[in-house]
Amino acid sequence: MDDKDRKPAIFLQDACYQHKFIRSRDLSAIVERPERLRAVTVGVSAAMARLEAISLRAPPKSELVDADDLAGALGRLNIAPETSQQRGNEIRAPVSIVRSNASVNLLDDPAVKFVHGDVEGDMYLEKLRAWARDSRDKINDGGSEIPEGLPQGDLYLCPESIDAIQGAVGTVCEAVDTVIASNTRAFVAIRPPGHHCGEDTPSGFCFVNNVAVGAAH
Repeated sequence: MDDKDRKPAIFLQDACYQHKFIRSRDLSAIVERPERLRAVTVGVSAAMARLEAISLRAPPKSELVDADDLAGALGRLNIAPETSQQRGNEIRAPVSIVRSNASVNLLDDPAVKFVHGDVEGDMYLEKLRAWARDSRDKINDGGSEIPEGLPQGDLYLCPESIDAIQGAVGTVCEAVDTVIASNTRAFVAIRPPGHHCGEDTPSGFCFVNNVAVGAAH
């Protein structure tokens, strides 16, 4: 494959929107939330629109889209590989958009277990699933879904957080497979982030170290 045919890929994962702060309505100190991912998608949309505008053909007409369907709007842009007739008449979009449905089972994925598993069992991962599962009940009882001793200000969970985490990790691994298979580059727009998380010590809005898991994968 020629270098010019190796288009970088941008991976999007809708499951990541499900991870939300439900402990209170005050979001003033919560900088990591779904709106952050939407902002990334808006930026990607703007970049793609700019690329369309500078191509040799006329740009497509603008369309109004719901903020939650920005990924869908990206998919409707003309970013598919061109035909042989088009090749000489227009500039190729330099990236491809992948709307991923990938997911992993935290308790059954070798890379996740390598980074976060325990010799005698998956104690941290099992606790993480339980924290998310019971989060709404804990909050309704007047407590916190995050156990005492862990940072309360930059950690939060909701019942859907596990789906978001498993989707985020699965999308990272899918992107790694794509990079290895096609010798290209990838940008993965996911949340919650993972780079602050230790083996069994979540912090900084991070519960599973996506980067370390991707390298292990």
